[in-house]
Amino acid sequence: AHGMTLFISGVEEVLDSLGGILMYQFSDANPPKLLPKAVNLSAAISRTQASSLSEDIGIAVPKDKLVYIFTSGTTGMPKAAVITNLRFMFMVVGVHSMLDVEFDDIIYDPLPLYHTAGGMIGVGQVLLHGSSVVIRKKFSASNFWTDCIAYNCTSAPRSSRPPPFNRATGLVPSSGLLTPPFTAVPLIAQYIGEICRYVLSTPEKPEDKQHKVRLIFGNGLRPQIWDKFVERFQVPRVGEFYGATEGISNLVNIDSTVGAVGFVPRYASFAYPVVLVKVDEATEEPIRDANGYCIKCLPDEIGMFLGKINPNKAICSFTGYADKSASEKKILHDVFKKGDQYFNSGDVLVMDELGYFFFKDRTGDTFR
Repeated sequence: AHGMTLFISGVEEVLDSLGGILMYQFSDANPPKLLPKAVNLSAAISRTQASSLSEDIGIAVPKDKLVYIFTSGTTGMPKAAVITNLRFMFMVVGVHSMLDVEFDDIIYDPLPLYHTAGGMIGVGQVLLHGSSVVIRKKFSASNFWTDCIAYNCTSAPRSSRPPPFNRATGLVPSSGLLTPPFTAVPLIAQYIGEICRYVLSTPEKPEDKQHKVRLIFGNGLRPQIWDKFVERFQVPRVGEFYGATEGISNLVNIDSTVGAVGFVPRYASFAYPVVLVKVDEATEEPIRDANGYCIKCLPDEIGMFLGKINPNKAICSFTGYADKSASEKKILHDVFKKGDQYFNSGDVLVMDELGYFFFKDRTGDTFR
């Protein structure tokens, strides 16, 4: 409640500077509690027919700013990371393709929508690929599998209104581009951070194995509980991924290798230039050789994870933060040769001889 009060206070401070920009607000209170000048989002959606939505996207270009996602960027105060149309598509399409998310999958998304995992990668499967998603107002460890089993997601025809918010469950079914009505249960579930540990800590019950979830994906499933989670809940596949909201060095573990946050074959580094460099544990800065260049780690050596910046290559283009000075702090110069630039993730990982990466530490955690 205190956090929401601070958020509302912050919004009120900038209301007069919004000009003609419309501000939409969701409220499930009856009557709705809205900020001055805010448009009731639920009411606006209920009045909108799917058939009236414009399909003209010609005015948008790939590098246009789509949204700002606030992140600490490993350390420091929250900063507005710039998400372009292209970056959004890379995130969503990457997970969709590498983890085999299908058109008719139902995704259980109990994550906050104001951040990348839930609001972009999860909901993005609806927007770009026509899957369906169930979003929960508040995460519940005890209801995680119960929701996946009991909450049937009915996809309405495109000309129909979406189902209403369910106060009893805190769930909002959201159908994508599916046209025929059908009833199904979630086949994919999302997690982040310690969610899996919280779910694993709940008392065992029959629902643990009664679900039909074939894939869970997210980031933060620790190696110490990976096998226990998979065995207890009988999850066939885990898609662990790694990446910073503002970063360009992203990884995906597509084959459920326990503990791995991603995989890049060692022979393919030229195609996807991510690298580990030796780091000083005391200063948390990369170690440089006599010539002033960083030193690449060998397999099984712990190092700082970097991604090469190349403005001419879409997947390696660093858009950074709205604050240019904050963006510059994330860039390392003259890493392996004069003039090159690398994004500094601020994270310490280790790579095995095959090319699997394993997360070790986030340098900023010391200061959080």
